[in-house]
Amino acid sequence: MAIRKKGLILVETPFQLLCAYEYLNQYPGYYDFFVRNSGVGTNDEQMRVMLEALGVHVKKTFFVKPQNWKSILFSTINFLLLTRRSYNHVVLGSYFSGVLKFFSNIVVKKEVVLLDDGVATLLADRIIKNKEIKKYLAFSIFQLEKENYKQVYLNSFNSLANKFMCSIHPDNCIFFIGQILVDMSAIELDAYVRLVEFAVHNSPDVTVHYIPHRAESSEVIQRIASIPRVHILRADVAIEYYLLKNQWYPEKLYSVISTALYSLSCIFPKTQCIALRTTALKTELFQHYNLIIDAFSKRENIMFQTVE
Repeated sequence: MAIRKKGLILVETPFQLLCAYEYLNQYPGYYDFFVRNSGVGTNDEQMRVMLEALGVHVKKTFFVKPQNWKSILFSTINFLLLTRRSYNHVVLGSYFSGVLKFFSNIVVKKEVVLLDDGVATLLADRIIKNKEIKKYLAFSIFQLEKENYKQVYLNSFNSLANKFMCSIHPDNCIFFIGQILVDMSAIELDAYVRLVEFAVHNSPDVTVHYIPHRAESSEVIQRIASIPRVHILRADVAIEYYLLKNQWYPEKLYSVISTALYSLSCIFPKTQCIALRTTALKTELFQHYNLIIDAFSKRENIMFQTVE
């Protein structure tokens, strides 16, 4: 990709921020960087900590609560006052974000580059194939269908990973990546606990570190914390950056359908990543469940384990 100046970057989650940071390093230029805070869980605090740690200069942070039209209107006025007349390209954090898409649509630009919004990228890929083929460029960790886009660029997180020298630490080598599956009623708490217990039983004589999702409820976290040999690690940043900054090279990673299982399998290719499957999970709630499983199956260091 040729270096382009006068770009606009719009992100709203820690993972989108990491992708934007990698994009900035691979394709340097002048960018107006805007962040949307939402007040959901620890999302905004993680973003603040990461922006400071990564040294990213943000032109403006907007606070827009979900479905809050007053904050959207106020932020839109400020956004228009701060943006340029036109941009060569807009780097969009999420295909599904109504707020970010609205901001992107009201500026003049030559093209839009889509970043990853977790595994939701896989669903976006299917929608784009059916409705908006060749409309976007993409910068992604996933193996997207290239014919759906003007161009697809691989995000390997090399710029980020090369900043740190990670190694396996005996006391910090087994991790379970938490998700909000219980909170969204995709699985019962007891069934979710059994998944974590499986990781514990499969890791004798060591501590399993459970890293909660930034929006996971305290009820779920407290129940997980009661499992013997489980230690709760509350990450103040995206899990990818959290492991890197602590210079931990995981020996094993467990999760269900977390984006982080895929992204970390790319960052740490020698790590054994275990995707847990169970009939207790209401897979019908996830339009892209089969797409996630297919993406996981393409990674050599991701294996599946059924737990009942």
